[in-house]
Amino acid sequence: MQFILIPVYSYTLTTSQFGKADFITTIIGLVSPLIYLDMVDGVFRFTLDESEDKKRVFSTGLLFTTIISIIAFMTGLAVAPFISKYPILDATLLLVVTTFFGLISNYVRAIGRVGTFAVAGIINTFIMGASNIIFLVIFHGGISSYLEAMVLGQIAAIIYFLISTPIIKQIRLKWFDIKLFREMCVYSIPLIPNTFAWWLNSASDRFFILMIIGASANGIYAMVNRFPTMVTTLTSIFFQSWQMTAIEEYDSKDSREFISNVFEYIISLIFLFSLGMLSVLKPMIRILLATDYYGGWKLIPIMLLVSIYTITSGFLGVLYTASKNTVGVFYSTLLGAIVNVLLTVSLIRWIGVYGAAIANAISFFSVFLYRYIHIKKLGKIQMNIAKFVLLHILLAIAAAINYEVNNSAFVFIVVLICIIIQISIDRRIKVIILDIVKVISGVRV
Repeated sequence: MQFILIPVYSYTLTTSQFGKADFITTIIGLVSPLIYLDMVDGVFRFTLDESEDKKRVFSTGLLFTTIISIIAFMTGLAVAPFISKYPILDATLLLVVTTFFGLISNYVRAIGRVGTFAVAGIINTFIMGASNIIFLVIFHGGISSYLEAMVLGQIAAIIYFLISTPIIKQIRLKWFDIKLFREMCVYSIPLIPNTFAWWLNSASDRFFILMIIGASANGIYAMVNRFPTMVTTLTSIFFQSWQMTAIEEYDSKDSREFISNVFEYIISLIFLFSLGMLSVLKPMIRILLATDYYGGWKLIPIMLLVSIYTITSGFLGVLYTASKNTVGVFYSTLLGAIVNVLLTVSLIRWIGVYGAAIANAISFFSVFLYRYIHIKKLGKIQMNIAKFVLLHILLAIAAAINYEVNNSAFVFIVVLICIIIQISIDRRIKVIILDIVKVISGVRV
């Protein structure tokens, strides 16, 4: 769906419109955990605890979320008349619906209804995608339609949850537990500064681009960022189950070996995906993006590094969640946020959007490095440093050949050689390939 929507957005929204739309969704990602006290994570984590009454956890979190949503919507109604450049009511509705969807979907996943969780995600994606195509391509709705399509997708998924699960029966006002609510807040509130720091680390670059360079530059930056984000999206499928598995396995005797092995697989796959994208980068951009966005392809190799470090940092961050060490998450994210803001402000005036991308890559690497060193000291992980460095070298070669050579066929051959080198030295990739061959052979039989 991301591949389908990239050309839809690039051909129906100007760079300025897409820059503003991206800014709105970025701000929503920041505001939601702040005003809802990150209750989505609190409900998920406490529902997984066997000692907790799941219905009380859900009812407590849902009632609090409902109250805050009413306040948020009334605030949006009051503010909207004074801000004409942005669709405030649509943004407020998206904020409310996104929070409810996050709360319900995480609860459903935590009680073991993974199949239902997956189907709801598919419904959300396809309703959102179809609505975007109808609203933007046929009716030319602009920014408002972009936001409304996201709202419709999540509402459809919420309705599916209500129909396919017994969660309605698990909601009672009398089950609101003030003591439990305080305990959930003790867990979730320390995550709020981390959320703000994570926003500074991952999204403040767009804010600075919008303020210093303009909405058009932010639109190009946000659009081309969707390509490396696909690597993150693919791994997020795995992260849904990893979050639960890490909690279950964290205190086991062989947890260090298990965690390290999974981490090595993740590293191997994300570098392989990144090399694969660089092998067809320019032809892919020409096909999928409108002319106004094309020049942004040069940002993608840098943004691939951002995705790689985001994924590895996220993997390690789950281990903090498993141990309920939210302070460790905060310190590492704060470090990255400080690095990101300082470098972005310094570099963006010097080399424009490239400065923002470079600052983002360095900041996420800082987060990754801090978390790895810390968790390694705890005796929970060990990484193959030599392989990690070599994969960076292969990625650098693939990026350099894209920058220096205009012949797409030659670029493809050189990057393909880099991929072959990775496969030849990386036993985990060999294992994955053999498993795929076995599956294909089994299907044919």
